[in-house]
Amino acid sequence: SSRAFLPKTRLSPGEESSLSNTDDDYFFTQQRFWTTSTGELLRTSHRELAIALNAENKEAWYAAMDGSMQNGRSGFEIRYGNVKDARDWRLRRDIERERWIQASSYLNAPSIASFLADFRFRGTETVCDIGGGRGDLLRAIGEHWPELNLMLLIDQADGSAGHSLAVDHLAARIGKARFAALTSSLLSLLPVALNACDIFILHRVLSTLPDNQAISLLTHIRQVALKPGARLIILDTLLEDQKASSSFASKGNKAALAAFSRYPTQLQDIDTLATAPAGARHRDLSHLLRLFHDARYNTTHLLSLQPSRSDLTTIISIPLQPPYSSSS
Repeated sequence: SSRAFLPKTRLSPGEESSLSNTDDDYFFTQQRFWTTSTGELLRTSHRELAIALNAENKEAWYAAMDGSMQNGRSGFEIRYGNVKDARDWRLRRDIERERWIQASSYLNAPSIASFLADFRFRGTETVCDIGGGRGDLLRAIGEHWPELNLMLLIDQADGSAGHSLAVDHLAARIGKARFAALTSSLLSLLPVALNACDIFILHRVLSTLPDNQAISLLTHIRQVALKPGARLIILDTLLEDQKASSSFASKGNKAALAAFSRYPTQLQDIDTLATAPAGARHRDLSHLLRLFHDARYNTTHLLSLQPSRSDLTTIISIPLQPPYSSSS
């Protein structure tokens, strides 16, 4: 299995240096690593991840473990000084940005596949993926449900390059006529065009934001969610919270007890410290409920929890407008 395979592929310092400074195709045209553990890794589905996690990224991890918890700065800010987080660092480096986009697509594939298998839409609806990167989730939704209307809200922080990348990727896969793409800051009022959306999706977005920014984003979504039956779907890691999950299970949501992450969270915590702004974190259900309360969500009808087939993902469905329903 991939999990059994990965621990045997630790890179030597020389290999790491080459990974961080060499063109991707070099490994195969020159065959420099053909018989090494690195070469073995690069011939698997983990290739893009191995290329992205080079020596510079690793140094940011070490910086996070040494200092992030004490000073509240991301590992990338500590190590490289003039950047806020990993995204800011990659936006200044075209090759690193492209490598991480490919690696993220690989990492997100299990949660996207789980969502496609486990979630049910209600017919012809308008779906808005907020902060959806290059649109991998929206592309998959469009391919599986051709009757849906699709909208991608691209984070302004991704710049014009991020907008072009997402539009080109979606157009190539599902056609330009199938979707609308908008660019906006996720931390200010959202475009009024989102009033047309029935479903708002946050895929691994809240865990990249500190509490105050998460509350701000949730508030702005609530303000533009005006259609009857509108709801918010969150796909993210939900940490173990036996007490809160038991409370929901007692109200008939039997899936709640199984909904929290079954994946070890220590590496996720270190990765968040290294790559995300200060205060970003994975949260348990009690913490998430406090965010909803502070964003003035109607908690009377909150919420539906559904464990997905991906160990890293829980599907959280939140009604924003009546008629309310406990189903996804």
